[in-house]
Amino acid sequence: LAPTEVASHSCDLLVPGFTGSFSVTCSQGRALVNTGACAPSGCTTNASKVDIVVGGKSGTVKPSRAVQDGANFTVRCDAVVPSYFMSIPASCHAGAVFVAGGGGECVVATTTTTTVILTGPT
Repeated sequence: LAPTEVASHSCDLLVPGFTGSFSVTCSQGRALVNTGACAPSGCTTNASKVDIVVGGKSGTVKPSRAVQDGANFTVRCDAVVPSYFMSIPASCHAGAVFVAGGGGECVVATTTTTTVILTGPT
Protein backbone atom coordinates (compact mmCIF):
# COMPACT_ATOMS: atom_id res chain seq x y z
CA LEU A 1 0.00 0.00 0.00
CA ALA A 2 1.06 3.55 -0.64
CA PRO A 3 1.32 5.78 2.47
CA THR A 4 -2.11 7.39 1.86
CA GLU A 5 -3.84 4.42 0.28
CA VAL A 6 -6.74 2.65 2.04
CA ALA A 7 -7.80 -0.88 1.16
CA SER A 8 -11.17 -2.31 2.25
CA HIS A 9 -11.96 -6.00 2.63
CA SER A 10 -14.87 -8.13 3.86
CA CYS A 11 -14.78 -8.90 7.59
CA ASP A 12 -15.55 -12.52 6.71
CA LEU A 13 -11.96 -12.78 5.43
CA LEU A 14 -10.64 -12.12 8.95
CA VAL A 15 -13.30 -13.90 10.97
CA PRO A 16 -15.78 -16.26 9.26
CA GLY A 17 -19.35 -15.44 10.24
CA PHE A 18 -18.78 -11.68 10.49
CA THR A 19 -20.28 -9.01 8.21
CA GLY A 20 -19.17 -5.53 7.25
CA SER A 21 -15.80 -4.42 6.01
CA PHE A 22 -12.45 -3.60 7.55
CA SER A 23 -9.89 -1.15 6.26
CA VAL A 24 -6.11 -1.38 6.01
CA THR A 25 -3.93 1.71 5.80
CA CYS A 26 -0.18 2.17 5.74
CA SER A 27 1.45 4.53 8.25
CA GLN A 28 5.21 4.85 8.77
CA GLY A 29 5.82 1.46 7.19
CA ARG A 30 3.25 -0.37 9.33
CA ALA A 31 -0.14 -1.71 8.33
CA LEU A 32 -3.01 -0.41 10.47
CA VAL A 33 -6.21 -2.44 10.48
CA ASN A 34 -9.57 -0.95 11.51
CA THR A 35 -12.21 -3.62 12.24
CA GLY A 36 -14.72 -1.25 13.87
CA ALA A 37 -17.34 -1.95 11.20
CA CYS A 38 -17.18 -5.74 11.66
CA ALA A 39 -20.06 -7.43 13.48
CA PRO A 40 -21.21 -11.04 13.94
CA SER A 41 -23.71 -12.24 11.35
CA GLY A 42 -27.15 -13.44 12.26
CA CYS A 43 -28.52 -16.78 11.05
CA THR A 44 -30.54 -17.01 7.86
CA THR A 45 -33.09 -19.59 6.78
CA ASN A 46 -31.12 -20.78 3.76
CA ALA A 47 -27.46 -20.46 4.78
CA SER A 48 -27.37 -21.31 8.52
CA LYS A 49 -27.97 -24.93 9.47
CA VAL A 50 -26.54 -27.86 11.38
CA ASP A 51 -27.04 -31.58 10.71
CA ILE A 52 -28.10 -33.72 13.67
CA VAL A 53 -29.26 -37.28 14.36
CA VAL A 54 -32.56 -37.88 16.17
CA GLY A 55 -33.53 -41.46 16.99
CA GLY A 56 -31.01 -42.78 14.48
CA LYS A 57 -32.42 -40.57 11.70
CA SER A 58 -30.50 -37.66 10.18
CA GLY A 59 -32.04 -34.22 9.90
CA THR A 60 -31.14 -30.56 9.57
CA VAL A 61 -31.81 -27.82 12.11
CA LYS A 62 -32.20 -24.33 10.66
CA PRO A 63 -34.15 -21.25 11.70
CA SER A 64 -37.60 -20.76 10.15
CA ARG A 65 -36.89 -17.00 9.95
CA ALA A 66 -33.81 -14.79 10.21
CA VAL A 67 -32.35 -14.80 13.76
CA GLN A 68 -29.98 -12.22 15.27
CA ASP A 69 -26.53 -13.17 16.51
CA GLY A 70 -26.70 -14.43 20.10
CA ALA A 71 -30.41 -15.27 19.91
CA ASN A 72 -31.96 -18.55 21.02
CA PHE A 73 -34.74 -20.21 19.04
CA THR A 74 -36.53 -23.55 18.82
CA VAL A 75 -37.26 -25.84 15.90
CA ARG A 76 -40.15 -28.30 15.90
CA CYS A 77 -38.83 -31.86 15.91
CA ASP A 78 -41.17 -32.95 13.11
CA ALA A 79 -39.67 -30.22 10.90
CA VAL A 80 -36.33 -32.05 11.26
CA VAL A 81 -37.36 -35.71 11.46
CA PRO A 82 -40.97 -36.78 10.73
CA SER A 83 -42.84 -38.73 13.49
CA TYR A 84 -41.13 -36.87 16.32
CA PHE A 85 -42.69 -34.17 18.45
CA MET A 86 -41.69 -31.45 20.93
CA SER A 87 -38.87 -29.06 20.04
CA ILE A 88 -35.12 -28.66 19.65
CA PRO A 89 -33.46 -25.69 21.39
CA ALA A 90 -30.89 -23.94 19.21
CA SER A 91 -28.89 -20.72 19.15
CA CYS A 92 -27.19 -18.48 16.60
CA HIS A 93 -23.57 -17.37 16.94
CA ALA A 94 -21.72 -15.54 14.16
CA GLY A 95 -23.97 -16.97 11.47
CA ALA A 96 -23.74 -20.57 12.71
CA VAL A 97 -26.50 -22.65 14.31
CA PHE A 98 -25.69 -24.58 17.49
CA VAL A 99 -27.82 -27.31 19.12
CA ALA A 100 -27.25 -28.31 22.73
CA GLY A 101 -27.05 -32.06 23.29
CA GLY A 102 -27.40 -32.96 19.62
CA GLY A 103 -31.17 -33.49 19.64
CA GLY A 104 -32.87 -31.59 22.38
CA GLU A 105 -36.22 -32.81 23.57
CA CYS A 106 -37.46 -34.85 20.59
CA VAL A 107 -39.71 -37.78 21.42
CA VAL A 108 -40.97 -40.32 18.90
CA ALA A 109 -44.70 -40.24 18.29
CA THR A 110 -46.28 -43.69 18.58
CA THR A 111 -49.65 -45.17 17.77
CA THR A 112 -49.41 -48.00 20.28
CA THR A 113 -52.49 -48.59 22.41
CA THR A 114 -51.98 -49.92 25.90
CA THR A 115 -54.79 -51.76 27.65
CA VAL A 116 -54.90 -51.43 31.41
CA ILE A 117 -56.73 -54.18 33.34
CA LEU A 118 -57.80 -53.36 36.86
CA THR A 119 -57.97 -56.27 39.32
CA GLY A 120 -59.48 -56.41 42.75
CA PRO A 121 -62.68 -54.94 44.21
CA THR A 122 -64.54 -52.40 42.07
